[in-house]
Amino acid sequence: MSSLTTFTVGQALTAALMNGVSIRTVVAGTAAERAAYATPFSGMTWWETDTFRKYVYDGTGWIVMAELTQSYTPTVGGFTLGNGTILGTYHRSDGWCDFEVRIGLGSTSAVTGALTVTLPITAAAVAVTNGFHAGFIRFGIQEYSAMVASGSTTGVNLRAVDASGTYAASAATSATIPFTWNVNDGAYVRGRYQMTTRYS
Repeated sequence: MSSLTTFTVGQALTAALMNGVSIRTVVAGTAAERAAYATPFSGMTWWETDTFRKYVYDGTGWIVMAELTQSYTPTVGGFTLGNGTILGTYHRSDGWCDFEVRIGLGSTSAVTGALTVTLPITAAAVAVTNGFHAGFIRFGIQEYSAMVASGSTTGVNLRAVDASGTYAASAATSATIPFTWNVNDGAYVRGRYQMTTRYS
């Protein structure tokens, strides 16, 4: 097991002292300072003090390894917002993005057709929906499972489950599918996918 070696200010780092010691450098600075840093080295870690992000330089570029939850405003198709709400959040780590979108209907909101939701960061491929989870909420009554279908590298489709046949199939949402939408009803989707690039 490795142990921690502590040096005092002004102490000479002799060969004997440094024998077997592995140095890991963590630099703290702003986003502007990181962008202006001229000589990053592979393995260098940077803590960005103004964005609270942790980056690692891999010899090619800076990779976001950790960040606080970020907000974004997704575009929702097949939906009239009115006085409803759309909340989107995400965070990135080592080329992957975790996100969640919640849609709430107000008294002047309406589902008008097939629901689509844009992703916060472009995905590496269209087929990214394995492991995604989504649902439709009929306020105070029931939650319905939803299917998430790949739309593009920038968005996904939320589809209802049609159980009328021998096998369950997907169906486009509408003003009456999977139920007649009313105030306080809602929908959500969350998932994790690989981004088109690891670098920021």
